[in-house]
Amino acid sequence: MCTRIFNSQNKEFPVTGRNMDWYWQLTSSLYAFPAGLERQGVDQNFADTEYGKNNTSILTWTSSYRSLVTVLEYPSSKVAFAAADGLNEEGLVVNALYDGETRFPDETKSDKPRLSILRMVQYILDTCAQVSKRG
Repeated sequence: MCTRIFNSQNKEFPVTGRNMDWYWQLTSSLYAFPAGLERQGVDQNFADTEYGKNNTSILTWTSSYRSLVTVLEYPSSKVAFAAADGLNEEGLVVNALYDGETRFPDETKSDKPRLSILRMVQYILDTCAQVSKRG
């Protein structure tokens, strides 16, 4: 579970604080990724599918923007599996919040390419320059 606090009282200086409330220690590293990387959204059962390689139902894309991200690793392996936080060269910032109680629809019943929640942060940083303002 993750917790996030956002203070927007000062419109010129919004502040975000967060923590990772996990019951085991997560290993994290900072990575700087260049634009032009070939990417893929791993299958939800990525450990059983060689990280989704050669699976045509997995979404693939080429990164359009450079990014700096915090990447998490499973404690029992050396596999870097998810970007939890990051920003891209356009200044877009993305923070993932994980809720262990979240349930997703059955992906096997769709013919659309899949993107694991584990790759959502990186997909947004790679493909989006900004988000639209509402209000």
